[in-house]
Amino acid sequence: MPDSSNFILQIYDMVLQRSLDGFKTDALALLAEDVPFSSAIWASGAHSSNLILSIATPNIDPAVLLDYALNWQAQDELRAAVVARSGTALRNEDIMAPTDHEASAIYQRFCAPGGMNFTLGIALADPVTTVGELVFLFRSQAPFSDDERAWLQAVAPHLFAAWRQRQSLGLWSRQSTARPEPLEGYAVIDSGGLVHAADQAFGRAVLAACPGWVGPVLPDLFQESIAKGRSPLRINGRHFALRRGPEGRHLLLALAREAEALTPAERRTARLFAEGATHSQIAAQLGLSAATVRNQLQSVYRKLDVHSKLALAAALAGIPD
Repeated sequence: MPDSSNFILQIYDMVLQRSLDGFKTDALALLAEDVPFSSAIWASGAHSSNLILSIATPNIDPAVLLDYALNWQAQDELRAAVVARSGTALRNEDIMAPTDHEASAIYQRFCAPGGMNFTLGIALADPVTTVGELVFLFRSQAPFSDDERAWLQAVAPHLFAAWRQRQSLGLWSRQSTARPEPLEGYAVIDSGGLVHAADQAFGRAVLAACPGWVGPVLPDLFQESIAKGRSPLRINGRHFALRRGPEGRHLLLALAREAEALTPAERRTARLFAEGATHSQIAAQLGLSAATVRNQLQSVYRKLDVHSKLALAAALAGIPD
């Protein structure tokens, strides 16, 4: 099996060396030095909706891609298997007998005429944002070996991570005056709140702020803050920072800072208020002045970054007594 360490070092160096527009094509050319291919596809998108965010197709005519999308994708068993088995590199012969593949309509009418007799593919998607990457390599003459399959599976996470970093770098570099923040995770988003690229830590951070969320579009609480240009953002006790970029692409950072904890007195006051008690009722029950109750609730709303009694009740549900 080819040594993967040199490829991994070079692909991360390319984050600083290559342009955003040409990164995928250059990265595939580097990959071809270890696993030669005659043509390839590298698509980024949301696997849950089949949305393509960016694509590189060396040696493939656009008309071929259109033909595939309109007539053959639904019949492509290899693509379905690759997407279903995230992180596993597969060939046609890994999921069916070669004679069955060669007898199929997609092989006879699409693959073979296009010089795609042999295929090796891998996909990797974040289960929360559903945003991920998909790479397919094609040959007309020789099948891909077991070693080449294992090599692609080993380097693909690094290839995809480098692409995420290259997208982020283009936005981060324009924020030279921004104060560095301790990061938990990051994502490239657009002005509509659609996640274009993200690491797994970012997905977990958003999920912690908004339980039950599934991407690729950010929850409404995030979209409201993004539309207003607010930064930093405190979403249900989690901290995020927005770094605006050009052309509708922005960097959203999940910050590694713990939310300010509520004091025991603030928790008692907040729970009573969320349950429907008035300021005067809370003051009488806890032996406090009305001013103290008001100040405590203002502090609670600020710490939890909530703006309604309903949101307060939801935030308190995740805080132990």
